[in-house]
Amino acid sequence: MKRCPQCNRVETDEGLKFCRTDGVTLVSDSSFSSEAGTAQLGTQPGAGEVHTSIFPHNTNASVNRATGPTTALPMANPPVATQRLSQTGRRRILMAATASMLVIVIAIAGYLIAGKSIGSKKDKGIESVAVLPFENRSGNADSEYLSDGLAESLIYRLSQLSNLNVSPRSSAFRYKGQ
Repeated sequence: MKRCPQCNRVETDEGLKFCRTDGVTLVSDSSFSSEAGTAQLGTQPGAGEVHTSIFPHNTNASVNRATGPTTALPMANPPVATQRLSQTGRRRILMAATASMLVIVIAIAGYLIAGKSIGSKKDKGIESVAVLPFENRSGNADSEYLSDGLAESLIYRLSQLSNLNVSPRSSAFRYKGQ
């Protein structure tokens, strides 16, 4: 076991030569037992006091360790101008926080309302359809029945879909020629 003489940090790694904290050379310490992190302090039965040579025991008796008188300054109230400044600062912070919360609430409400109306329009899809008669552009009056038959066929096929309302032929063919 090694110990740092400056910070008294105990290192269990015998390979270390310097303290990890302050870089001071580690000292081998024989007062530590084999169990990591434990030290034998005090006197052992049957043995005298253990003298350590790590710390110097020199004391200078001529040094006066007494301290001088301590004076405490009286507590003064801060000037009124300082109190007003701190109140205005708090008021500004409170107003800024309130305004930002209001903006956030309005933004969330707008998003929810806009999302609801857009989402309801998107999800509906086409509910009803009308197939208008086709125009015969061939110039041949004998092929007019082909354009009518095509429109009737589309009306019939679309009316087979269960979720789609199709206007009847009689309603749509009133616009023929317009």
